[in-house]
Amino acid sequence: MALTRILPGAEGMECAGSTLVFSRRPLGTSLAGLAALGFHQVELAVLEGWAHLAPSAVVRDPGSAVASVAEAAAPHGLEVVALKVGLGRVGPAESLCRLEPVLELAHMKVA
Repeated sequence: MALTRILPGAEGMECAGSTLVFSRRPLGTSLAGLAALGFHQVELAVLEGWAHLAPSAVVRDPGSAVASVAEAAAPHGLEVVALKVGLGRVGPAESLCRLEPVLELAHMKVA
């Protein structure tokens, strides 16, 4: 989404839409809504017990997590450029267990 309509002089800047805007809807519906609003880049909600992708699911199968997001984003031509991460109310050891695969997810290309 070009910001020049909102911020004169913002040529070249892009604005990513967050899937949290549609957090009560399935990921595919959320992405379709963001695309309909004119976004080309998105921030994916990775929040335990809420929203579109749980860190614990990424721990179980990072490849499958990336594939499911890519499959949902592809029909809309969206690129995931940011993650909003919440690991849930867990202790330090489990936080690290969940964080490491999420960091790996950040390095995998989802477009």
